Amino acid sequence: MKLYIGKEEFLKRVNVRDGKLQVDGLVRKDINLDQILYPLRPLAPLPDNNSVADKIWEILNHQSIRKGNTTNLSDKKVDEWRNKIAQFVTKDQPIKLVFIGFPFKANLNPLKTNRCLPDLGELYFLRRLAEIDFTVRQVYAPGIKWIVLTEGDAYRGLFDIAADEVVTYQEVVRMFVSRLGMNENISFHSLAKLLSQYPNFVPKTLEIEERLNTLYNNYPKELPAEFHTMLWTMRQSIDWRSYSVEELYYLTADELPTDAPIAIQDIWQTLTARAVKITSKYLAINQAKNMVASNGGSIVEEVYHDACYISVTPKTGRYAFHAVSQHSRFLPHHGVPVLVGKRNGYVRIVYLIDIISKPHLYRAVYVSEDQENLPFFYSQQQNGKSNNGYTGGWEV
Repeated sequence: MKLYIGKEEFLKRVNVRDGKLQVDGLVRKDINLDQILYPLRPLAPLPDNNSVADKIWEILNHQSIRKGNTTNLSDKKVDEWRNKIAQFVTKDQPIKLVFIGFPFKANLNPLKTNRCLPDLGELYFLRRLAEIDFTVRQVYAPGIKWIVLTEGDAYRGLFDIAADEVVTYQEVVRMFVSRLGMNENISFHSLAKLLSQYPNFVPKTLEIEERLNTLYNNYPKELPAEFHTMLWTMRQSIDWRSYSVEELYYLTADELPTDAPIAIQDIWQTLTARAVKITSKYLAINQAKNMVASNGGSIVEEVYHDACYISVTPKTGRYAFHAVSQHSRFLPHHGVPVLVGKRNGYVRIVYLIDIISKPHLYRAVYVSEDQENLPFFYSQQQNGKSNNGYTGGWEV
């Protein structure tokens, strides 16, 4: 977690109350949802290929939509995609795209977000789906049918997230779907319920988890690269709410600071041990779901065999797309949303501590329909101007 301020400034600005990082001192703006629900627009230019299926594939591969390297998909996988798209076109049916997402807010670390409910990040994730569909409809009227496998119930046990928190999160996501007029374009299914239909899923998960823990403890160099990447993410996502501001400062570092007090070193080791266990469990779930179908492959691909299985994170063999914008490194549930620019601007997700570190660059925007009395998003200043007399942004 990168900090833009030193220790002294961190201790001065960071105020955690009841496990939530406070956003005192920012200029407040109150609006309603209609003020940020702008008309949809195409995300990519219309291709001039002869085949409708080829036009659709070219749109989905445009840099504003596709995420990751084009080499992530082999020629064989590309052919499979093209064939599936062509089959939908032949039948004049919407193209089914299925992905896993929308878990719950990662608010156990107060420096990431102070919200429990979805905000502009999730709203514009859904709007992104609508824009991709809108773009495809310029060349193919049936458009896209999105199938979302909600992952909240599948992973909440890793972080001790309450079941009702997941339910409430999903309810607000569905409210956003209605406000966007997307009820006919998107359906939600529970990943946990899907996995429960396979009796060999849990045993395989436990087997993989044990192997990963063994590797970490005895042969760390043999761990897959994704383990170390995910360990960083999990360490930032576990519960930090009980720590003092000074302890939080040291914990933000990617490596244990050499000048850290003994007490901080102990906390660091405890957090790392917890993160290792969660990482092993998380990766075990991810790997097992791709191994225990009746053909030894992916459960998702077996159940949704006629759909194209995609992702919001680039990985070998899987098409991935930008969930919010090309400018966002994080997914909406991992941080807070920032609106940058005017109506042709974009949304990016940052950690809440980034807002606190540079309060003169942002103002807090509240939405009347929001059930939480917290900023729904932050609008970014242009050219670093002060919040006072603010005239830039998305005209909100």
